[in-house]
Amino acid sequence: MSQCPNMSEFNITVTAGHYSTLAAVLAGFAFTALMFLVSNRRDGEHHKHFGNAYLVLIAAFLSLILSSLGYSVLAGDQESSGRASVEEVVLGIGFALSGVLVVYAIVLTLDASAAHSAAVSGGTVSKEDAVAAYARNVLAVFINPLATLYLFLGMGDYQSARYGPSHPYAEPLQIYGWTLVGLQIMASALLYWRWYKKAGAWTGSRQDKTVKLLSKTFLAITLLSAVGFAIIESQFSACGTLSPVIPAAVLTVAVLATGTFTYVLAHTHPG
Repeated sequence: MSQCPNMSEFNITVTAGHYSTLAAVLAGFAFTALMFLVSNRRDGEHHKHFGNAYLVLIAAFLSLILSSLGYSVLAGDQESSGRASVEEVVLGIGFALSGVLVVYAIVLTLDASAAHSAAVSGGTVSKEDAVAAYARNVLAVFINPLATLYLFLGMGDYQSARYGPSHPYAEPLQIYGWTLVGLQIMASALLYWRWYKKAGAWTGSRQDKTVKLLSKTFLAITLLSAVGFAIIESQFSACGTLSPVIPAAVLTVAVLATGTFTYVLAHTHPG
């Protein structure tokens, strides 16, 4: 196969292979954690506290499997191409949200561990409370914006493949991307703390329903990204790049998802 023009400097397919390995490793961690929780499920009280962690771990495991499969196919391409630069962004949203789910599962497990310990000890506050709060804050303030930022930076390959280096046509997409990333960072740095401190915590069935809906939504987005990747891989030529509407739409969905997740994190803490 002859090399596509303007793509000699890229190694998207090689990078996809590393992403596939990382996604598979994270899926293994998620599966191990899920099996550990299931094996230690002794009574109804345990299930009551750890039920949300089960849901998120299952969603994270399935999402990571889908991401790993997609990156494996992308890594099997013979060369980087304009099409690969689009697929990089499309697969990126699924992988980013999968990583967020893994960390969220850790947060929920710490929350559940604190609640379970308090119930067993008759209401004594355990040290896991502070650890869970720290993990929740790191997820909201750092990991959420980083997931969005890395997805946006991946669009740089698309811009170079479609327009060439430093082409003025790439500027609108660049400005739009930085605007969305800035809004996400502002929500995490400012609004999260306002919501966390001034709003009441959602507990009980409302929290359970929110976590369940969030898990299903993130899993659905990952599934759609895998389907979108399959369509692009099978229907479009390797050297062609698709409309800039696609990466812009992907980044928009990512910011809406992580922004909503920031809001949920601020309202679903133990109180």
